[in-house]
Amino acid sequence: MTDHTSQSGPHSEALDELRQTGASLKDEAVARAGEVRDRVSGEAKARAEGAKDHVADEVSSVGKALRSASGELRGGSPQEQIFSQMADGLADLADSVRGKSVGDIARDVGDFGRRNPVAFLGGAALLGFAGARLAKASAEARDSGPSSVGPAVAPYDRSDATATRSTPEAPDDTSMHPQVGEGV
Repeated sequence: MTDHTSQSGPHSEALDELRQTGASLKDEAVARAGEVRDRVSGEAKARAEGAKDHVADEVSSVGKALRSASGELRGGSPQEQIFSQMADGLADLADSVRGKSVGDIARDVGDFGRRNPVAFLGGAALLGFAGARLAKASAEARDSGPSSVGPAVAPYDRSDATATRSTPEAPDDTSMHPQVGEGV
């Protein structure tokens, strides 16, 4: 009987070369996958930071609008105090968002969700409803396009120069409006 494991020759060398090639291809694929993962992760972090800054700017803008609105109200009124408190809270939120990394914000949101699950779910529902309304309004605006601006007009019949619009005519019956015929 022949032992195939200790066999040497061209088949054994080819098999060893194939194993080495397979191992090097595997190592190269793992290295490239790591590079792609790192590049995608870095790009995702950069985009998240940009979005975070945009959100902070928007929150700050709303806070400034509330501050301006509170200035228009009578000083010391309950509405003025509420608007001022909301503006202060939004300014603090914007500063907090700017001063934290995306990971810190995600961790804070998770902690809040664990401490206050009902408030967290309520806030998530509100955000979901707001997002759905925004998406619906965007879709309706996109579907209606610029041609829907202004009142709808019936088509004009161009086949006859004396033709009028093809809308129903008003009744010429003065019995519906007796004062017209009486000179009142």
